[in-house]
Amino acid sequence: MSEKRFDPMTGQPINQTTPDANQTTANVNQTMGNVNQTAANANQAMGNVNQPVNQQGQPVNQAPNQFQERFGNIGQQAGNFQQPNNIPQSNNFQQPNNIPQNQYGYGAPSFGGNNIPPQGNDKKKLFIIGGIVAAFLIIITVVNVAVFMGRNKNDNSNVAVAEASEEASVAPTKAEPEEDTDSSVEATTAATEAPEEKEEKEQKESSSKEVDPNGMSSFSIYGKNYSLPMKIQDLIDDGWQYNKDSDAKILLGSGNYEMVMLLTPGEDTAKIDVNVTNFSIDAKELGECYITEITFMDITTNKEGMNLSFHDGAIKIKESTKEDVVAAYGEPARETDTSSSVIITFEEANDTDLMTRVETRFSFDKEDNKLSYVVIENEEKPSDMGEETVSGDEPEYLSKYKAPSSLGDDLLSGNISINGKVYNVPVPLKVLLEDGWSLGGDDTHTVGANSGYSITLAKGDDRIYVNAYNLTTSACYIKYTIVTEITYYTSSYSKVEIELPGGVNGSTTQKDLEALLSSKGISNYEYDKSYGHYKIPIDQNRRNKIDIHVDDDGSMESISLQNYGWLLE
Repeated sequence: MSEKRFDPMTGQPINQTTPDANQTTANVNQTMGNVNQTAANANQAMGNVNQPVNQQGQPVNQAPNQFQERFGNIGQQAGNFQQPNNIPQSNNFQQPNNIPQNQYGYGAPSFGGNNIPPQGNDKKKLFIIGGIVAAFLIIITVVNVAVFMGRNKNDNSNVAVAEASEEASVAPTKAEPEEDTDSSVEATTAATEAPEEKEEKEQKESSSKEVDPNGMSSFSIYGKNYSLPMKIQDLIDDGWQYNKDSDAKILLGSGNYEMVMLLTPGEDTAKIDVNVTNFSIDAKELGECYITEITFMDITTNKEGMNLSFHDGAIKIKESTKEDVVAAYGEPARETDTSSSVIITFEEANDTDLMTRVETRFSFDKEDNKLSYVVIENEEKPSDMGEETVSGDEPEYLSKYKAPSSLGDDLLSGNISINGKVYNVPVPLKVLLEDGWSLGGDDTHTVGANSGYSITLAKGDDRIYVNAYNLTTSACYIKYTIVTEITYYTSSYSKVEIELPGGVNGSTTQKDLEALLSSKGISNYEYDKSYGHYKIPIDQNRRNKIDIHVDDDGSMESISLQNYGWLLE
């Protein structure tokens, strides 16, 4: 049976080949990554494509609510990859300047063992799939990113989780925060303060000596050795400062990372860019997280007393040549030749997965062959992180869901009827599970904060496809996630009955649909003739929408309802 994949930009299944309904299905899982993230380059090229707009296309300000205050605008996609010119990336819940936040899933197979792809009208769907896949591959190639979101998820013996970089799912459960030993001295008395500070300093010096200065992820600066990944607090304790004090309080979801600027110690400070990652299953403030990437450039590393070096002092910016670096580190994994520089990259095997980057890049000016900048990146989970647990409690916000008494006739209400049962999207996943739908896997699979999954739900031969997220600051079980999108495909073997208000269902023709839209006075929809795609906005938040695909003959192919609805109230 062919693998079921979801497109990260739309949440729609891709690779839709006609399956054998009698084939057994694999228990395939993959995180979609953070709810709010997509490739940063896409946001830079197109602007904030998901920012709410008015009818004239101008951005509008929405009233803050508990989810926006905690997570930022969850209706927006986010970019979380390395951006030039020190543009911070919002890989976190707080989304400054409407540029939302880490790792977002790149087209994930559905969670569970119910994955039977829908039959389709192959010609048009191949065009759709081809376009989606091509665009997605371009984004991956340009951005050159590793999928991050689920890198810290707990593995379950009953489910196989294939990690991706972006929008993924388990319901929230509160884990006790780890104690920060470096800050514990505040609770001591004046009499014991000095000895504890001395002990803390000795521990820091000891820790610094344990760093292998010859390691590929190591560097020496201001007389101290460091190695990535490392706690950002270690640099702060050594006199470094946040360029913005508020950066320390940025809330990062599970697997999220954020680019920030640090100022080096002393009066003659340098500006150093770092990427900070949250490896916890719970949301953490940036100040509690780990530096996984740091960039040193020749224009910022000539400060008094900095004495920056690599490989135990053998390599220095503006002094060392390509030959010096190769002599110290050996042959590089690859070499890139540009018009003005030569870049060599060294890689290390890692213990996490093949998509976890552990590499160091050295760039040399072609004019003098001298080292001009160094980028150290290590995305391995830190060895000093303790085991984390999930409480298993149901998040309180799920109780706010109210099932509609009837389907109604308001197409934009967010209501949907599935086999005669009416729901309003967003709907807690547990409501669907209680109504007999199965996710085909362990419903206590752990989902990190601000993560989600694409899930295939089954009831007999019926299949629906949902996107479910954990929108809290703590990890939770997948059964306690919230479904924000439901997709249905017409099929000869799946007889599920889906209906939207106004009578839109699997038997609706293109002519019927356009007549309904006209009768409802809905004219602000988009229609892509090439793919038979109708995109009908529900409100000013452009991610609240109905997507409908029709075949060349005007028959229904698929219906998808995506809505954040009452979450934004």
